[in-house]
Amino acid sequence: MRRELWFSAGGLWVSQGAHKLGVLVYSLWVGQFLGSEGVGVMAATLAVCWIVGNIAGLGLPDRAVFDGASSRRPAKLYGWFLILGGVATAVLLSQAHWVSQQADTRLITFAQGLILGAGAQGLSAVGLSWLRGAARPTAEVWGTLAAAAVLVSGGAFPDHLGAVWAASGFCFLVSAAIGSVAHDGLLPRLPIGSGLLSYLGQTWAYWVLGLGAWLVGNADLLMARALLGADEVGHLQVGTMVVRGLGLLPWVAASLMLKDVRMHWAQGARPTPVRWTMKVGAVGMLVSGIAWLLLPFLARGHGMTVSAVASSATASMVIAPVYFALVLLVPLAAQWHLGRTLRALMMGLMTQAAVLWVLDPMPTGATLVLVMGVGQLVALMWLGQVLSSRPHQGLDVDVRAS
Repeated sequence: MRRELWFSAGGLWVSQGAHKLGVLVYSLWVGQFLGSEGVGVMAATLAVCWIVGNIAGLGLPDRAVFDGASSRRPAKLYGWFLILGGVATAVLLSQAHWVSQQADTRLITFAQGLILGAGAQGLSAVGLSWLRGAARPTAEVWGTLAAAAVLVSGGAFPDHLGAVWAASGFCFLVSAAIGSVAHDGLLPRLPIGSGLLSYLGQTWAYWVLGLGAWLVGNADLLMARALLGADEVGHLQVGTMVVRGLGLLPWVAASLMLKDVRMHWAQGARPTPVRWTMKVGAVGMLVSGIAWLLLPFLARGHGMTVSAVASSATASMVIAPVYFALVLLVPLAAQWHLGRTLRALMMGLMTQAAVLWVLDPMPTGATLVLVMGVGQLVALMWLGQVLSSRPHQGLDVDVRAS
């Protein structure tokens, strides 16, 4: 990779690491002031926000990183994204009691802040993803650092933790706006003359890609929300926090690699999935060790016993190498052959559903993590086949209405 790419990756990794630390500290504040139930509300609410936001965005945030790598500017699609994302956030705010599954006014107010912050961060996704794909992540670095600082300050506002999360989300939104103007990024236009069906026709594959990738990597949270209580969801969230949080690192690396590998592949080079898997799998093993060392601190910091989160944490450490390899290969495989990448993700999801079907009707959090890991392993094996097949670039989409 070019030296500039390493500098960009380094800046993003440092800022993402700081943000993950900020989320950790914020989560500790939530555990201390709202208990394990508050941590469970946080995990479940943010999961619902992500899914609804992804459905409303119809895949444009996932497409934007590829657009940035190829210098495409789908401005009208961006306009549609902002309209639909804003409406989705407003609907979720009005249904905060359902999203949080709580009747306690304090927890509902907390959930409203989470929804607002998640919505603001979601609206920033297209602009920041486009800049990252174009290897211009400076605005994202500064916005992420600002959001981290806001989250760390949450302890000073114990009665307004929801507002703290909302403020951190607006840091991303502001950085996306400033970065798009200052660094010649993607700017939205009113989608006049471009209908919603046209938008869907240009983004549906990337919508399936983003939703499928998220589900394969976070299915345990959704299964836990459906099958377990809020306390158990909180235990699962804390137990898998380190592995899940640091999983963003290979995703950032893959996003920044897209522009370079696209050029190399155009010159006749072939992907090297085995080498990539071995390297990032080793990083996953290292992260497992870090998670083990941090486990007592995380449990006690959230007001939980170590035994309550140990099983989920151990399961997440077991699957970490596979999880990290999957996160890295998904965007690279999508650029090589988008259709087959979608098929690989669907196979992983089908495997998770099948394994869950044959399990005990009341599984533990650790069992759900392992179910997720089995699906990830199946998807990873399919992605290896995708990258070993003949190429079919998944980027040549019709942008006439953009």
